[in-house]
Amino acid sequence: MVSVTKPSTDLFAVGRETNVHAEVLDNAVLLGLTVRTSGDARIGGDLMTAGRHITLSGPIDGDVYAVGGAITLEEGAVVSGDMWAWGDEVHLLGEVRGEIEISEARPESGRWVWARTVLDLVRRAAAAFATGLVAMWLLGTVARRPSALLRQRPGAAAGLGFAVTLALPVVLIVTLFTVVGIPVALIGFGLYAAGLYLATPVVAYSIAGAAFDRWRPRTSRVIVLGAGVSLLTVLGAVPWLGTVVVAVVVIAGMGGLALACASSDG
Repeated sequence: MVSVTKPSTDLFAVGRETNVHAEVLDNAVLLGLTVRTSGDARIGGDLMTAGRHITLSGPIDGDVYAVGGAITLEEGAVVSGDMWAWGDEVHLLGEVRGEIEISEARPESGRWVWARTVLDLVRRAAAAFATGLVAMWLLGTVARRPSALLRQRPGAAAGLGFAVTLALPVVLIVTLFTVVGIPVALIGFGLYAAGLYLATPVVAYSIAGAAFDRWRPRTSRVIVLGAGVSLLTVLGAVPWLGTVVVAVVVIAGMGGLALACASSDG
């Protein structure tokens, strides 16, 4: 959850739940499954927002562009500019002083399905990108080691990743049936879940890194990670192919992580 409680000049906020409780002097971009602005959260410029549930309670001095499932302008809220709202349900209980354009799209509408698909892709890419950035920030070069090993030893990573992905859950389940093994199994499940989550940024950085090292070797690591994550997210959304891509990413990513752990132990 993202909660903004301090005033800012411009604001860009993304989270599963995005809540704004402070003034924004200029423009704001708010993305999330749930987006809320409180009555004290004045937006000094334009507001662009997208989410399944959008609730606007504070004053907005500029225009509003909203795409969501349910969009609500609460009673007492004032939009000084125009308001453009596109969603399943749009409730304007507050005041809009400019022009109003509302498009209520049915869930089965082709354009609405497409919009939701794009929003879901953006959410997934942002989550994987953020995970990779946090890992780099916390662990430095250690976080990039699985990607490097994946590029150096792809065969070993694939074999080890296949074994770890399929066999480790079985081993942990068996361990649960022993009293002493319960804490070990719980820790193991936690590490396994973390590995699944880290698999995408590991593979993304490995693939994009190989390409950028050949064509533009001095490119920022952040850009490399973003390019790789974007590529895998788009490929993962392709029917049929996406299932194969996801499976390969999980196995390869888990293999890179396992190789990094094995080499550090050695």
